[in-house]
Amino acid sequence: MKEINLSTNHPELRADEIFLLNVDSEYRLGNSQVVRIKPESALQMNFNKLPYANKRMGKIAYDSEGKENPEERPVFVNRLEFEQKNLHNV
Repeated sequence: MKEINLSTNHPELRADEIFLLNVDSEYRLGNSQVVRIKPESALQMNFNKLPYANKRMGKIAYDSEGKENPEERPVFVNRLEFEQKNLHNV
């Protein structure tokens, strides 16, 4: 099956953003142990851990084949901030 490039083709993507990743509805500690909390809380905690000031959580996550994933949410980041941060991390 053909993979979809969500970085440029996500339906919720705005012109000044990139699709970064999908956040999970499970929260893991540093040792990968899953902590049992409400899925909505886990999504928000995972989102808050991302090191970007200009980010937003979308509504519908898709896998690489374009299928909806109800356990996750997409995260979009300001394109300029992403590019600047990655220039400093090279």
